[in-house]
Amino acid sequence: GVTESIYIQGMRDSSGEPGFFISRWSTWTQATCQTTYSSDAFATMLHYEFKSTAVAHKEDAHQVIPTIFDRSKRCAAALDNAVASKGIGLDLDDTQVTPQQFASAFSDLELIIVSSYSNAPRNLRYRVFIPTTHAMLEGAYRAICQMFPHRLAALGYDPKTFKFDTGKMQPAGRF
Repeated sequence: GVTESIYIQGMRDSSGEPGFFISRWSTWTQATCQTTYSSDAFATMLHYEFKSTAVAHKEDAHQVIPTIFDRSKRCAAALDNAVASKGIGLDLDDTQVTPQQFASAFSDLELIIVSSYSNAPRNLRYRVFIPTTHAMLEGAYRAICQMFPHRLAALGYDPKTFKFDTGKMQPAGRF
């Protein structure tokens, strides 16, 4: 079986400001459904997905993208039709940094950590979602994503022990 879990740190959504733009990508329909979520609502949606949706293959799972897209250009979510992102998504694969260590390293941030489909005790794979109060363009999204590996290294973690999926450190990355 798949080891799945959700870790939530610092959720405080009383003002409704921190949150996410979420485009839900379906491999079945090859289309997106775009919504704005508060931090709490996004965490609830992820929890519901884990508890109610069993998938045989990870390709069958719905994916989330913290970006809204201009669907007048095309229906698919791609970098060339990304309008703005609200919220950051990070994907760590085959890492030695546990979700608890990651959360501790970024204890000043509100975040949601969700295990990936192929997560296992000796093969840690998880996603980190960090809500933001403002929308951002591609350059800001990429720059913020690059700060995470640098901060882990500055805190003494060996860069060989954490592996970010750099292909997803851009606004059209699917999680």
